[in-house]
Amino acid sequence: MSARAITAVALLAAALAACTESEPSAENMINDASNMAAGIEQASTELSSELREAASQYGDMPCDLPALPDASSAQPMNVEGKTFTTASTPEQVAAFYTAAAETRSGSADASGPPGFAEIQLTLGDQGECRIVAQAQMTGDTNVQITKQ
Repeated sequence: MSARAITAVALLAAALAACTESEPSAENMINDASNMAAGIEQASTELSSELREAASQYGDMPCDLPALPDASSAQPMNVEGKTFTTASTPEQVAAFYTAAAETRSGSADASGPPGFAEIQLTLGDQGECRIVAQAQMTGDTNVQITKQ
């Protein structure tokens, strides 16, 4: 069997296993939130001084937020928002925008299961923004930022 066929069979088996799992329980949801918090905390401690500096800058994203330095060209969305991709994980995206909120004397609340982060930012005069970061099969993360 070729490596390509083995990979396809493995992906199919994983997908079938995921389909047979039961509905998410409250315990699993609490564990996911705890895992996300731990992932963001670790990503925050690993955030380089260059990324902290980039997070502190004002940018052309909604709420005057900056895009991550490695972001693809931001594309407008139908609502008041923009989307881009980055090589950063959803937890790293959450850490970056949490740092951005902190430099603006704002607050951030992030949640989500592994591979997905929803970050709600409250930024005083800049208003509130919602950021959704979702891991893609390519290894990149799709990021959407909308002003609330």
